Amino acid sequence: MTLRRACAQRDEAALLDLGTTPPRVFAFGVKAADNEFHWASWGKRRSVIALKRNVRFIYAGGRRTPPPADNDLWSNIKPTMFETPVEKLVPYARECPRAREQRHPLSARREAARPSRAAGQPLRKCNMSTADNPLQLPAHIKAMPEEEKRLRKEWLKRKFASFEYHEELVRLHEQWRNALRKALQRAVHDRTPDPDCGTKGQAARNFERTYWPIIERKPKPGDYKPELWDKYYATGMFRSIPDYSRYLLSEGDMLDWMTEDEHTELTKYWTPMARMAQNIRYTVDDMWSYEGTDDWILDQTYTGPIDWPDNWRTEVSPPRIKAGEPVPQGGVWQSVDDHKRQLRVHAGERLPDLGSAYGITLWERIGD
Repeated sequence: MTLRRACAQRDEAALLDLGTTPPRVFAFGVKAADNEFHWASWGKRRSVIALKRNVRFIYAGGRRTPPPADNDLWSNIKPTMFETPVEKLVPYARECPRAREQRHPLSARREAARPSRAAGQPLRKCNMSTADNPLQLPAHIKAMPEEEKRLRKEWLKRKFASFEYHEELVRLHEQWRNALRKALQRAVHDRTPDPDCGTKGQAARNFERTYWPIIERKPKPGDYKPELWDKYYATGMFRSIPDYSRYLLSEGDMLDWMTEDEHTELTKYWTPMARMAQNIRYTVDDMWSYEGTDDWILDQTYTGPIDWPDNWRTEVSPPRIKAGEPVPQGGVWQSVDDHKRQLRVHAGERLPDLGSAYGITLWERIGD
């Protein structure tokens, strides 16, 4: 199978060979072509054949072999964005550095979570974790009591996995899409010279024809239904947004027709949108654990600023009452002293005193 973006750049596919020690990673594609590989399969003798409109890349004997750059390529591959290719289509394959094979997603988050570009330049990801510069949790998180960390992590995971948080992301995406639409409406008439497309307007029209229909089809606020939210874990908007970084922002040339002010306006929405998308994905896919701890979810370098409500503790701490007090909510309640003592009661009922060592029995609700 192909493994997209293992070390590949925009418009590349990647192959991961787990049969070697250490594993080997190969990036491959066709220069000046729309490198969207439709599918891949194992061929004879465990060689891998990746197909794109009948163009074959063969992997055998530890070598990744591209197809010959002959006239057949011209009939099998669609040129990228332009009516005619700007250069000859050239297939290629390269092995990726082994230093990046064990990279965890969190090792790229410190810079991916915030813009690191000058005005007019694309957002870029940067691996901040190296042997000389390992990732470190902030001191205030390391010093935080374990119970405090547990409660805060529980609250954040509930927030990031909630339908309301995802709907907030969808609303932010709509603002991002409107900013992009406004820039596109201006740019299609721009006669400023462009070295690749002739004019900025032509570059914008190429974008409008190739990418805008995909962006325009994305769901809008209200399209997702709260009662089906857990079904959207595999297809939610949060999974689509990283594609924008791969295809539009990683190299920047897809948006070069925009002005500096338009880039700034787009980034205003992109930065929190990208953070929110990854917060959701890391939570629903259980990816916060790194180097033996999931405390990284507490670091706002990765999550972005968090607005902690005054009553956040009550949302994750089980409600407690004293013996003899009416139960505010029906369900299963257990003794704080002895977790084996559990009772199912209805709202308004009173729980008994069990002769607690502390002088009075406390009960906490643990479920329905």
